Amino acid sequence: MREDWDRRAREDHKLHIATGHSGSEEQFLESGERDLADLVLDGIHLTREASAVEIGCGVGRLLIPLARRIERVHGVDISPVMIETSRAYTASAPSVTTRVTDGTLAGVPDASVDLVFSFIVFQHIPAEGPIRTYVSEAARVLKPGGVFRFQVDGRWWWHAGTHAPDTYEGVKFKPERARALLAGTPFTLVDEWGAEGHYHWITARKAGEGAAVRLRPRAWDVPLLESLLRRLGSKDPAGDAGALRLGTGSLRPHLLVLVDRFAAADETAFVREAYRALLAGASDETGRRYHEGILRKGFEDRAALLDTITTSRGFLDLVRPHAPDVPWFGAGEILMRLGLPPRPATFFELVDFVEAGLGGRSGPEAVRFSFRTVLGFEPDEAGLAYHAALAESHPDGRRLMVRELLASRTWPEPPGSGLVAPRLPGESRPGEAARAMGILEDGRSLGNREFVRLAYQRALGRDADAGGEEFYTGKLASAELSRAGLVRELLWSDEGQGFQTNGRGA
Repeated sequence: MREDWDRRAREDHKLHIATGHSGSEEQFLESGERDLADLVLDGIHLTREASAVEIGCGVGRLLIPLARRIERVHGVDISPVMIETSRAYTASAPSVTTRVTDGTLAGVPDASVDLVFSFIVFQHIPAEGPIRTYVSEAARVLKPGGVFRFQVDGRWWWHAGTHAPDTYEGVKFKPERARALLAGTPFTLVDEWGAEGHYHWITARKAGEGAAVRLRPRAWDVPLLESLLRRLGSKDPAGDAGALRLGTGSLRPHLLVLVDRFAAADETAFVREAYRALLAGASDETGRRYHEGILRKGFEDRAALLDTITTSRGFLDLVRPHAPDVPWFGAGEILMRLGLPPRPATFFELVDFVEAGLGGRSGPEAVRFSFRTVLGFEPDEAGLAYHAALAESHPDGRRLMVRELLASRTWPEPPGSGLVAPRLPGESRPGEAARAMGILEDGRSLGNREFVRLAYQRALGRDADAGGEEFYTGKLASAELSRAGLVRELLWSDEGQGFQTNGRGA
């Protein structure tokens, strides 16, 4: 294996590291920044003092941009030629160290790093044993709570029985076999995506706490996923979506339908139709040229191209976005605007409620309704035009518009939010949301002034003073403050915090 990769490194290291981005030195290095941000670190948050190890670092394409984010970066590679070349690439990044590996992470101390990752490397290893060794080594060198993210080739069906794995087309993994790589280790599977495709990503977390890394897993937008599967021809969108979420199914059968459907199309037409089917829109000019070039040069077949699209940041942001926590007061505020009882709710629950409220509203009126419900104000002319276009540009455009508006909200942090305690999003103390929802529900039929009086009694345990009553009644009347916002302000005031602390607010 070492000889093969030394030879490839001498021939054209850029081509063999980042095939589609090897046209120039600038393009090659830019692809490292993009792959690091969009794929390797997707949902992974490292503090500045963190350290990381890359397995299969090549010449340091990913290490260079990573070094700008964290304190220490290590890379290992099987090829001495790659490592020698990496010295020149990383010369301006003194926090980067690279070395030749013997198939282990020897030299990296136990429990010393926060992140270990490997990208488009294990797919070139011809046997499972060395990969298992790297998994065990990652478990050894990671701190408790550290994260291991890696990618294997999930195309177990590709040339099955007719092509022996080599140092370029390496060992393939069925989904269960890929997950079994974690067996017997202190790792817990946190997330995976791309099973049965060219890029099967696995994210695992080592047991314990203390690493300078935080994970923000993606969440499934189930209605949108079902809509996509329906467009791809699924006869049971709900069942197929459920299988994907549980890890018992994959997108591969649905993607092969696309390959067959457009078998007669040339490369240009196939790329256009693939984007239309999977992203419900045309690719940008740069993306179109890139993917057409990949097909024409034979670097990927059409099924592999679809794998690339479905593991891209753009596709994941559609089907499995990073869904923010909505605090109790935000959820209560939105539900009350919909005429529903206030309660804590998840991001996607709120999207469902608002989308259902759109009913048969026209494009512009749907935008105005969404703005009023989610943000509490009317859109300006530019906002109306932009969101109307978004709602109409995609089969699930209205849902995407609501998602975007809800995700744009910024919420104040509750007092004591840095403390570790079991509580709902937006609570300063456990149980606060339930009490707040009780105030909002009991006051639904009251006028603004009467509601202010009720809120003072239940949040502070006393009557409203004249100045406070007038101030908040005016704020409610002018819509500068919602009722949920008023309750939050009272509960989070010094007096409200004291009232909760001494138990009288229970």
